[in-house]
Amino acid sequence: MSSTVVARDGALFSSVQLAPMTPHGHLRMLPSTRSVLLEVGCSDFHTMDIEELARYPNAFLVSFEPLLDKYALLLARGKTRYMQYQSFRRPHYVKYAPKGLEAHDKSIPLGQHHERGIVLPLAVTPNGGPIGFNVGKVAGCSSILPADPHSKHGGWCLDGLDRRYVESLSLQQVLNMTAPFPVQRLKIDAQGADLSLIKATDARLLRSRVHQIELEVEGSNRTLCGPPLYKGQPVCEEANEYLSSIGFERDEPCAPRVCESSVVFYNRQLSSGPAHDVARFCSKGLVADYTLACCKSPRSPLEACNSQPILKEGRACANYTDVECMMPTDPIGNETHYPDPHQFKENQPKQGQRHRNAGLGPGS
Repeated sequence: MSSTVVARDGALFSSVQLAPMTPHGHLRMLPSTRSVLLEVGCSDFHTMDIEELARYPNAFLVSFEPLLDKYALLLARGKTRYMQYQSFRRPHYVKYAPKGLEAHDKSIPLGQHHERGIVLPLAVTPNGGPIGFNVGKVAGCSSILPADPHSKHGGWCLDGLDRRYVESLSLQQVLNMTAPFPVQRLKIDAQGADLSLIKATDARLLRSRVHQIELEVEGSNRTLCGPPLYKGQPVCEEANEYLSSIGFERDEPCAPRVCESSVVFYNRQLSSGPAHDVARFCSKGLVADYTLACCKSPRSPLEACNSQPILKEGRACANYTDVECMMPTDPIGNETHYPDPHQFKENQPKQGQRHRNAGLGPGS
């Protein structure tokens, strides 16, 4: 193989191996995988490996984060998950390393930040291929689109750090690489480019494979918000209209006094919305006793929580998020399974201790 390390345009570029693949060109996943979660633009907080993967016990997560510092932080979670809760026998060939060092120096599977997930240092764009990426001083503002200085919100996104060239895949390529599994949830936070990724993808493929699509959308109140935060960014009604035309619906209209929000669209053929998720997880006993109200609700879990005078950690139930209603997770996102939700108090580990079934990785 010829060298792929080159210096050009005032920068150093290199091609590296990112993840294992099958001979058929699909990302290699666990044999137990039954579905896929896709996360486009994850940064290093509010990520699906921590907040959502536990809700889908047989799913494999594929995340995309083109900023290398954020990618490195996500990969570091893999070391924590694979190493922190395991003990290793001292190999016979290690003679001089300090005791315990070999356990901390173990390798983890390529690209994995979770036993059921990988992260790739790639962007997802409408057409794929190398592309200029506008990196903001606030990393979460980075985008392939330029910010509009005339916008009345998100002013912290106007300060740029630099412009980088990153490799990217199209969403169509991503779906092909994760075939044939259904995509339970496609979460896109591409800073203004969200809808363009959907529009550039075969609508038939989306309808046949994707159950839910979450997008960041711009509010349509121009008096309140001014122009969209990113040049060329569509507004909420445009997203609603297009997603509806290809078979996806959302449960609520665009908020009139919100400049940017995250909305979820449900596939009319494959998903019955939030109530479907509630029933599925309650039937499997994957919710704790403080969320039992969710099981009794015919509508959203958040609405169920709001209707109950329950307190958790000093917070009113109205402050719960959908994820907290559905499934508790530990600080680094390892799911904790409770076979009987009514036994949660008896089985819950004391503060500072882990549940006996929460370990990850080989030998856990």
